[in-house]
Amino acid sequence: MQECSTEEDTVKSKKAFRSQAIVNQNAETELMLEGDDDAVSLLQEKEIDNLAGPVVLSTPAQLIAPVVVAKGTLSITTTEIYFEVDEDDPAFKKIDTKVLAYTEGLHGKWMFSEIRAVFSRRYLLQNTALEVFMANRTSVMFNFPDQATVKKVVYSLPRVGVGTSYGLPQARRISLATPRQLYKSSNMTQRWQRREISNFEYLMFLNTIAGRTYNDLNQYPVFPWVLTNYESEELDLTLPGNFRDLSKPATYFIVIIVLIVERQEAAMPVIAIQLHDFWRLDYWEDDLRRRRRFVRNAFGSTHSEALLKSAIEYG
Repeated sequence: MQECSTEEDTVKSKKAFRSQAIVNQNAETELMLEGDDDAVSLLQEKEIDNLAGPVVLSTPAQLIAPVVVAKGTLSITTTEIYFEVDEDDPAFKKIDTKVLAYTEGLHGKWMFSEIRAVFSRRYLLQNTALEVFMANRTSVMFNFPDQATVKKVVYSLPRVGVGTSYGLPQARRISLATPRQLYKSSNMTQRWQRREISNFEYLMFLNTIAGRTYNDLNQYPVFPWVLTNYESEELDLTLPGNFRDLSKPATYFIVIIVLIVERQEAAMPVIAIQLHDFWRLDYWEDDLRRRRRFVRNAFGSTHSEALLKSAIEYG
């Protein structure tokens, strides 16, 4: 009788768990749960071990880290966020284990009480990602299937907005706001003009609301290139020689690059040929669109400044 009772309890437990799981899964998962007791048992174990309370939302997601993009499942309860990487994904199996050793969040758990800000983010030019900032000044970034899922996730998370630093209300609509809306609504520009915050703090604000993040190397924070002295232990900001010539845009130094390459044609013939095209007047006269595109790309990007600086120093 005792064994029979234990069996009945187990069956009841599985059915109860199956009902709860199906509420939060899609039709495909529902079929899997209905037909596979082993899968139910495995999922039940994970629920008991990892999740505190019922799952409010569960969705496929990608964890975005500096050199890793990992598919998995993001689950949200009433008090916590969980991410479980799909270790069977072929792309995941190809990632170097040495890289994975430095990747946090593959089996991540974050308490709601730790969350300080939630920002909308772009990933691969799509508005389908979120970055969640924690009390310990770390952040985690997830990409989702579509914008509708992003909105569902935001409304399942605490109402923290983008934090308390920018003079904006802690509301979910603020987490979903565009960079332009955040910029216009915040008080950071006025605080910077009144010298209440430093240049660095203001630039970090601009980078953050613009979608720049340490989690995606394609969207790494950018800063203007102004210094030339990277060797001194102490930097004297009163010496003009420690700064580049700020009267000219960084692209002015293309001429210097061309001269450097001309001296090294034998070593770098391909680069020399490409840069010689920049030097030819008829190259620009023949194609107005080419000229406009070059000016837009070269003068409109701080990445160009960094590239030019590197070429000047190490060319």
